[in-house]
Amino acid sequence: MNLMILDDEYYSVEGLRRQLNWSELGFDNVFCAYCADQAKDIFVKETVDVLLSDVEMPKASGLDLLAWIRSYNYETECVFLTCYAKFEYATKALQLESVGYLLKPASDQELIAAIEKASKKVKRKQTEKLNKTYAIFWSESLSQRIDSFWKRLAQGAIVPNRINFELQESGLPDSWETDLLPVLADCKPEIVNDSCYDDLTRKALTSSFPDSFAIARISDTSFLILSNPSSSSINSQCESAISALSKSYQGVFRFFPGNPCAITDFHKAYLQLNAESKNDVSQKSFVRNSRSEKKTAIPIPKAAWSDLLLQNRYEELNSKVNSHLNSLEDSDSLDRSSLSVFMNDFAQIVYSLMDRLSISASKAFSSEFAELSTHACDGIPFMAKYVDRLISAYSECVKSLDEENSIIDTVCAYIKANLSSDLSRNALASKVFISPDYMSHIFKEKTGMSLSKFIINERIQCAKELLLQNKLGIMEIGMECGFANSSYFSKQFRAATGQTPQEFKKSASSRNHG
Repeated sequence: MNLMILDDEYYSVEGLRRQLNWSELGFDNVFCAYCADQAKDIFVKETVDVLLSDVEMPKASGLDLLAWIRSYNYETECVFLTCYAKFEYATKALQLESVGYLLKPASDQELIAAIEKASKKVKRKQTEKLNKTYAIFWSESLSQRIDSFWKRLAQGAIVPNRINFELQESGLPDSWETDLLPVLADCKPEIVNDSCYDDLTRKALTSSFPDSFAIARISDTSFLILSNPSSSSINSQCESAISALSKSYQGVFRFFPGNPCAITDFHKAYLQLNAESKNDVSQKSFVRNSRSEKKTAIPIPKAAWSDLLLQNRYEELNSKVNSHLNSLEDSDSLDRSSLSVFMNDFAQIVYSLMDRLSISASKAFSSEFAELSTHACDGIPFMAKYVDRLISAYSECVKSLDEENSIIDTVCAYIKANLSSDLSRNALASKVFISPDYMSHIFKEKTGMSLSKFIINERIQCAKELLLQNKLGIMEIGMECGFANSSYFSKQFRAATGQTPQEFKKSASSRNHG
């Protein structure tokens, strides 16, 4: 506590400051003032708990100062020490709630008694204020304590034999030790940084579930309603909550009522509700009771969709897929697992056709596609995007395949028509306007042999036909088929047939005569 001594006589102030051991009386600081204005300056800057003041002073009296103190709601207790035993002064002091009115000279015992009386009143007020602050905090933090308790219980952080202790420690009602009916509310409003969202949501839930034990926030979007297990109108209460929330916010509000359970089994019950919430990917508000049966998912028409892919009718296929997905949502059979089944079935259609056309899936799909497939089962929009990308990748591969086949056909035709010409990689690549490396790569991929091997085979085949005709000499045939000289021609022909050109021609002639 802090004390102020106020008197217009300097020596009176100094005498009082030295007269008592103020620190033993509980004061940390003793401020000295010699007029009301100086005292006011100190009040503005410092906390003054007890004022020991004279009454009569120039310009403004101690009574005037105390009236000013009360007008500004300073919580200061005052003891007057004066030479004037005027009734009107003492009456005014009592009206201003002064705790003492002493006449000079006062003994130490009188002064100490008056100061201690003022100190006790200060401490009592401080205690009352602190208790009031604690009470307000305790009341305002109730929802936070409720949230914390149920969140930790849901996460399995509170073992069953500690539940009662945790309730007592948190100051929560022990009525929660009874059985309860959990309802998980997954609320996803289309809002950004709305400070009123939490209060409005709690208000809507409280009005819709009047018989609930508690309503707790357990994640950014999820609330938990602990209702009376005997409630027979839980579904209608959930519908009422959706209606109330929809009046305040646009968004998706999903409710998952569970089965009645003991509080000791709540962790297991919550895990089931949370799994249902995570598994469901509907983009609309609903109430889904875990006890109700879901409709069977509609199977996809694999044969019809496969035909559309083979016929390159991609837009029509996309339209039919989107229509199927919408019907899946409308049938109340939509959840993460049903979308997973759909994704696998559709991917099987595409991959089987790619395999039939010898298209490499690893080359067709980029890392971007892997990201799409990871989130495809998060909802209809994600799945629609995944399907669109899958169809696009397939169509791009088919188009590329057609282009590559056309390139190979052109190269092969040119080789066969120009066996005597320069058939180097560069020369051939320039005819189809692609790089030599890429041409060699796709040629081997499509034909199963290297470009040079194909050229040799065609030249040897041409040489065989000319040798059988027996119209040209061997050297002329070698030149006609693109071999630079007769020795190279003979070497390549022997490697391919096991005979030299002369031996082949001779054996063919003998067979003809025979």
